[in-house]
Amino acid sequence: MSDENAWEEIKQSLQQLSQNDALTSSQSFLLKLQHWADTEQYSLEIFKAFINIFQYMSADIQTGQSINTLLEQAISGTYVQPGWDVHAVYQANGDIFNFIFNQFREDIAPKESGILIPVILLVMNNKEAEALDSGVAFQNHHNELHDDFQQLKTLLVEHKINWLNRYKALPEEWQPFLSDENTMSIKQIMKEALSLVEGCTRPLIPHFIDIRTLNNSENRPKKYKFGLRKLRDGCIVIMDIISMRHPQIQREFRKSLLDAFPNTLVAAIYPIPPSHLGKLSQTMILIEQYTELEFYKRHKTDRDLKCDEINEKFRLERWIQELQQFLPNKVKMNTTDPRTSWDLL
Repeated sequence: MSDENAWEEIKQSLQQLSQNDALTSSQSFLLKLQHWADTEQYSLEIFKAFINIFQYMSADIQTGQSINTLLEQAISGTYVQPGWDVHAVYQANGDIFNFIFNQFREDIAPKESGILIPVILLVMNNKEAEALDSGVAFQNHHNELHDDFQQLKTLLVEHKINWLNRYKALPEEWQPFLSDENTMSIKQIMKEALSLVEGCTRPLIPHFIDIRTLNNSENRPKKYKFGLRKLRDGCIVIMDIISMRHPQIQREFRKSLLDAFPNTLVAAIYPIPPSHLGKLSQTMILIEQYTELEFYKRHKTDRDLKCDEINEKFRLERWIQELQQFLPNKVKMNTTDPRTSWDLL
């Protein structure tokens, strides 16, 4: 079997697992696995091993065993089934398995009680960043796109920005303002920023959603907490302008049309002050028809405060605080005291 066919089989198997009722609590993590498979984040053998593990877990769950117990056994290496060779793959890739299992543990852990605020990340993972850097991401696309990115790279070098180091295995681990003084991920930054919003009856908790899976979410209405239609009523979009150079990221965002809806808050995150991009930014806009993105119309023409260009952590936090009355309609002001109290709709 060719590698191409093998990857297709992996993706089909993961899709089948995502529709398995016994694995309902694992849906968020299975979506991550599907994304990692799409970008070939790990080897075929590792994905085959995880599919095998989940198939056995599904059978065990149906006999009454707890997913948490099975996961702890898998992390400790004691979840071994007769006649399979997963253990050998695990031994050879222990660090990867531990990382992924811990991601799984975090996903199924009891969540802090609070109000979920959907946050859409237009952010690459490290593999996609490497493809962008090498030029692989631009295959079958206009040469101007690659030329534009090369200009951006040159500009980042001039500003001593080591941009590749900012991208990790998961988009929410991206470090947008990486420096000696600041190593916080976007996940940590958003959690901190929402915690600074005053007058809430319950804490506001960022719920990160992968733009790559979003456009297919309507096919899984029972298993996808925030479908695309629902998000158009209100969400926060974090747009990394480097990641927006990646054709796939940009294509998925344009398909979602999220920035066309007035309740969407959009923050374009820059690694340097936006004014330093100069003509380069305009070139990118023309090449990729960015003028079709409502973000630019809302920000540049309409002066919509719900759209902004940001290159510092404190500005992102302040922007969210200033726009707290526009946060997604999962929350609303209590009519008895609109200045101090929020509650669920």
